Amino acid sequence: MQMKLDEFAFLNQQLAGMLRAGIPLEGSLRELSATMRRGDLRTEIEALERELSAGVPLAEAVEKRQLPDLYKRLTQAGVNGGDLPGVLILLADYYNKLAGIAARLRGLSVYPFIVLVAAIGVSCLVIGIYHTLLNTVFDEFPTFTGASLTLNNLAIWLPGFVLAGFAALWMLVLFTPRLRNWARWRIPGFREASLAQTAGAAALLLRSGATLQGALSLLQNAERSSPAGREMARWLDLHQQGMANWSSFTAESKVFPSLFRWIVAQGGDDLSAGFHRASEIYQARATARIDVLLYAALPIAVLFVAGVIVGQMYPVVKTLIGVLDSLGAL
Repeated sequence: MQMKLDEFAFLNQQLAGMLRAGIPLEGSLRELSATMRRGDLRTEIEALERELSAGVPLAEAVEKRQLPDLYKRLTQAGVNGGDLPGVLILLADYYNKLAGIAARLRGLSVYPFIVLVAAIGVSCLVIGIYHTLLNTVFDEFPTFTGASLTLNNLAIWLPGFVLAGFAALWMLVLFTPRLRNWARWRIPGFREASLAQTAGAAALLLRSGATLQGALSLLQNAERSSPAGREMARWLDLHQQGMANWSSFTAESKVFPSLFRWIVAQGGDDLSAGFHRASEIYQARATARIDVLLYAALPIAVLFVAGVIVGQMYPVVKTLIGVLDSLGAL
């Protein structure tokens, strides 16, 4: 299901406030869904409200909906613990933080791509100018045919192919889940954001009463197609073999850095506190790293594209100079 994280966070914040004011859950969901824009999230909330109004228990009704597994697990824990509004506030804060990081990551993904697409347009324009020049002038100057013309054409087309190749690779990474998950855990900024998200989810699960193994199992299932999912599967195997200590079964991790593991370990017996602290630290690191990359990515992209276009213009200028020289020799 496609949903906007900031809208989801705001929904849970409002819902918690209405529940604390004594408004029944069914009525709260009905009134809130009426104010939402049309989309998948509104559809799910309306379906949830209908099932609750029909007498279906909340835990069962939530389980049927296309909502995040973490959300389902924590709302059930909130009902069992008798503090659903408190859990909803925690979830609202969690998804609000995710929304802020996601907005920065989208900027980091989209802005250089826009520059790349614009450069492809300019490249096509240069190619059009060059071939117009060939068609209108070269018929009268046979000295521009043969090997030199072939090389000129290669120099004209090659930058366009390079730009198109970069754009295709960019699209492939964005729209292929396996490649996207690989990049998310490897590229600076994206990696810190993923670590912050994982730590935040683990902290919420442990605070809700989940065991460490249960929390890791849920997170591993959510990340099963990423390097982190494979790493957590290894942790679970070691934990089941008797390594109960966090530092022991997470040693030699290639995905989760030593700083992350050390911060979590500082929580001691209260790993939820350690994960919460790791989430805060890595969220701050992600924000700083993404901001730096955002400021650097656009200038670098513009310089790269400018270099490619200048290289593409060289044969055009060379051809024009040759034409002028030929005209002067007549």
